[in-house]
Amino acid sequence: MRKLRATITASCILMGCGSDLPLEPSCVQTDHVRTKVDAAQDAAIWVDRKQPESSRVIGTNKRAGLHLYDLTGREVQFVPLGGINYVDLRSGFPFTDGSAPIIAASSSKRNPADSTIMLLRFDEASRRIVPEPITQFVTGLKRGGVGICLYQSKDGSIHVGAAGSGAFRQWRLEKNVDGSIRAVPVRELKLKTSAEGCVFDDTLRRLYISEEKLGLWRLAAEPEDGDVMELIDSVKPNGGLADIEGVAVYARDDGTGYLIASSQGDSSFRVYRREGDNELVGSFRVDDCPSGPVMRTTGIEVTSASLGAEWPAGMLVVQDNETKPQNFKYVAWDQIEKRLR
Repeated sequence: MRKLRATITASCILMGCGSDLPLEPSCVQTDHVRTKVDAAQDAAIWVDRKQPESSRVIGTNKRAGLHLYDLTGREVQFVPLGGINYVDLRSGFPFTDGSAPIIAASSSKRNPADSTIMLLRFDEASRRIVPEPITQFVTGLKRGGVGICLYQSKDGSIHVGAAGSGAFRQWRLEKNVDGSIRAVPVRELKLKTSAEGCVFDDTLRRLYISEEKLGLWRLAAEPEDGDVMELIDSVKPNGGLADIEGVAVYARDDGTGYLIASSQGDSSFRVYRREGDNELVGSFRVDDCPSGPVMRTTGIEVTSASLGAEWPAGMLVVQDNETKPQNFKYVAWDQIEKRLR
């Protein structure tokens, strides 16, 4: 394993934990994406419940497709799909021949007529992405359906959410008689500006949307529960965010955990409590990976599942905008949480 060292600096708000101090968590750097220009964007994590150390990370390449990495950061598969912006994954989709994880990936095309969401299957036996897409559908959103997020509803159905310039849309995935999948629109929200990220909390039935120039919003995940949007944190100068991008939920089984947001404008990550009113816990930066500080992160993903001895409390995956050619970084969550506590 290419285990590298990084420094996390964190500003803590609770428990009186004081000023910025360095920690040394595990930091793994993935292989570079295949294109030399600005290309890495977002990530998703598939957890192998039987062999956690064999889990996989899916990374998007907005010029070429999807990269699949192991936990050492080594690329084990590349799927050429054209430009892919954002990606998410949910396990347990009821395919005709059995249950399996489903992947949603958004195209990086900006024309609303060409803005599509592609659905793919993840094969758990081989730990690989099935390269042939199941289907795709047009979002009608600008900026390529930025902010893909999947949700398992209380009725068991899988929903797809996508945010673009001025709008968020949500679809429920249904099977046709012949086994094919269709996306049925169930919600549309008007936004004031461009949204740069979204994430569902399946257990607490919440949806979070980040508006780049405004802030981080919370609302009900189920469309029938209303569209009231509550502001959790604002963009500076009124709040602590600076150009908010990706968001992710660190979900424990007891309903506690964290909500993490990428504050791209100051290259930091804001952390809030998952439960209650999402009280602010603190912020941190990833300062000292081998290629240098992680800067201007767009997409993030996190899991609370233990991924073996190297990642006992799960890990955070962040995109690095400054490494050329670009790649992704893994950071051990237990080391981040030590500083936040």
